[in-house]
Amino acid sequence: MGSPAVFGANGPARVSSVLNGRRSAAPSLEAGGGAKSSGAGPEAGAYVRSLQPGGVFAHASLNAAQVHADDALLALRVNGADLPLDHGYPARVIVPALPGVHNTKWVGQMTFRSA
Repeated sequence: MGSPAVFGANGPARVSSVLNGRRSAAPSLEAGGGAKSSGAGPEAGAYVRSLQPGGVFAHASLNAAQVHADDALLALRVNGADLPLDHGYPARVIVPALPGVHNTKWVGQMTFRSA
């Protein structure tokens, strides 16, 4: 797990996360620790599904460059505490190259795809 410094509305924070440019095609991750078979898609990357019941931002597709970026995070904790619910508990995708609304909150599942 990484602990990069990130800047938010209230200044710098330490974020405990996974990803940080060190991942490969792997079984998907689900909330609660369950693993799911990775579905191979036409392009490498990841599909992220939120626990949010619906809406435009309940899912996101990340391309390989976004998944492998050194500053991409699956944030789990901030300053030693679980993410607050309104900031995306249990996990939130943070890809700095994406607009904030595409940094999926309440991540329930990530499926990594290989090319």
